[in-house]
Amino acid sequence: FEQCQIRAIFSSKPEPNALASHVSIDPPVRFVAEPLDGYWESGFTITGDFKPGSVYKVTLKKGIPSAAGAELGQTIERVIQFPDRPQSLAFTSDGRYLSPRGKLLIPLEAMNVRGYIASVAPVFANNLVHFAHRDTGLDSHYGPKAQRLTGRATTITNALVAKPNEAARATLSLRDYVQGEPSGAYWVQIQPVSRIIGDDEEYYPSWQTDGRLMVITDLGFAARTANNGVLIWVNSLRLAQPVTNAEIVLYALNNQEIGRTTTDD
Repeated sequence: FEQCQIRAIFSSKPEPNALASHVSIDPPVRFVAEPLDGYWESGFTITGDFKPGSVYKVTLKKGIPSAAGAELGQTIERVIQFPDRPQSLAFTSDGRYLSPRGKLLIPLEAMNVRGYIASVAPVFANNLVHFAHRDTGLDSHYGPKAQRLTGRATTITNALVAKPNEAARATLSLRDYVQGEPSGAYWVQIQPVSRIIGDDEEYYPSWQTDGRLMVITDLGFAARTANNGVLIWVNSLRLAQPVTNAEIVLYALNNQEIGRTTTDD
């Protein structure tokens, strides 16, 4: 989560080297003052170790020079209270692949959230091309990304413990949501709840959800296309060695199979 920031807007661009010496904050915090790099506005930002919910007195001292040679004609004082950080919940890693021999843990981070609902649903293999269309924007689908492409979801409510305005970090274990030995593609979605009382949960708006396609496999591949074919390498992610006799199926954009083969030595 980013540091809190103050924006000071002026009629002209300030001289960068003089900013830090003309700004004071009470109670003191470490901060960095930098000019705004914008076409429509001039001024500078004060970014520092401000605590959300706290009150600070900010003083801009008389004499702040501008790049054009003018100076601030009088000292400006403002009392500023930073609001609480907004409630948020998100996965913290961009990765999509998990080894079936690993712990199958997905890291997530929350802010000012008491708990979350997690749902995990298998994505049917014959729907993966459709999902790729939605994921890359080729399909102008306006509903949930995995809508009507998955099997039955397993849903679990999870509590989070953290102080206000401090990040809560947790991990979601896919083994808790999948029966048997997990393999294949799964749509994983998390949604924050404001309170957990018995079996009742109070939901935040759905736009605060986060979703991720996760693939549980030991196979990684790279492909190179040409006018007369496709060259594909398949390796074991665990051993970093080529995999022989792995079946490869190639699909067109319309989800029709256009090729099938197996890897050689």
